[in-house]
Amino acid sequence: MTLRVLAVALALLTGCSLPSGGRGTPEEAHYAVLTARRTGDPGALWDLLHPDDRARFDAWIAAEKEAVRTISLVYPEPDRAPALAALADGRRASLEDGRALFVALASGDEALAGGTPLPDPGPFATLGARARAVAVADDLATVRTWGGDEILLRRGPDDVWYATLPPEVVVGLDAAVERAKKNLTRVRANVAKLAHKAQ
Repeated sequence: MTLRVLAVALALLTGCSLPSGGRGTPEEAHYAVLTARRTGDPGALWDLLHPDDRARFDAWIAAEKEAVRTISLVYPEPDRAPALAALADGRRASLEDGRALFVALASGDEALAGGTPLPDPGPFATLGARARAVAVADDLATVRTWGGDEILLRRGPDDVWYATLPPEVVVGLDAAVERAKKNLTRVRANVAKLAHKAQ
């Protein structure tokens, strides 16, 4: 095969667009996620994320925001900086909600609310990401791509398919939520001690 023929073949392949559609099937949801990823829009990815996963981000940011707010309002001045240092200096608390946290993390910088566009995966990655096979078991689906990846999707309570986080990511996210909740409990206990001392 000559280089010219190869170049023409590649041009034809890379010109192919992704299939589009709704999210009534796992395959359609997979392509919706790919499209959002390709456009570099983490906000669109958030909308495609399963509600249970979104709830994790919401719980994480809610606990951190409350802890930082309490420290800032109630802790004595000398104790504020060390307490905030334990909470990443309160940076995440400046984010509006779980969506903003997800966008910031997906953009590679948790301090960003708006985020930076995700890099375009490029034509070869797009081709490799096309669905080769779909296996569905109850409300969980696995899309196997031509590139050899396995993508997990879950049916939501609205009977629509959503992207879902891999189990190892869920474990890490649950640990972050638990840590944020424990920190909030600790902050509240310290406030109670301060109130008792003031009496």
